[in-house]
Amino acid sequence: DVLHAENKTDGTMWPCGVDSADFQNISTKGQCEMLTMNDYYQLLWTSAAEVPGLFLTLLLVKIMGRKPLLALELIASGLSFFLLYLCPLNRYLLMMFIFVIRSLIAGVLQAVYMYTSEVYPTAVRSVAVGFCASVGRAGAVISP
Repeated sequence: DVLHAENKTDGTMWPCGVDSADFQNISTKGQCEMLTMNDYYQLLWTSAAEVPGLFLTLLLVKIMGRKPLLALELIASGLSFFLLYLCPLNRYLLMMFIFVIRSLIAGVLQAVYMYTSEVYPTAVRSVAVGFCASVGRAGAVISP
């Protein structure tokens, strides 16, 4: 199997061809490492992925409609997460997957905002959006 390699010592199957000794070294390393400038650049690029995701969603919503676009973006983000599970061995490939995922999720959130504005009456919508935004911001404040 291309995706899984069998460890010759104990027969354990790990994704990406990682044997159990390598997996134990990775999981028990337990050391903190300082971030480099390259790490910050990659974070900046993956964060910037939300902008094309928003514009792509706004463009495609006129062509496809809200419900089909939302379904397509959710399926595509799920498939992208699955591809991320396959452990891209190259750091730039990993960054590309994260870029695509963040772009799709930003588009999903934009499509949800547009779709809910059509489904719920104004009184319910305004209270629900305000409450959810407050809870989301409170969660962002208390999270590590």
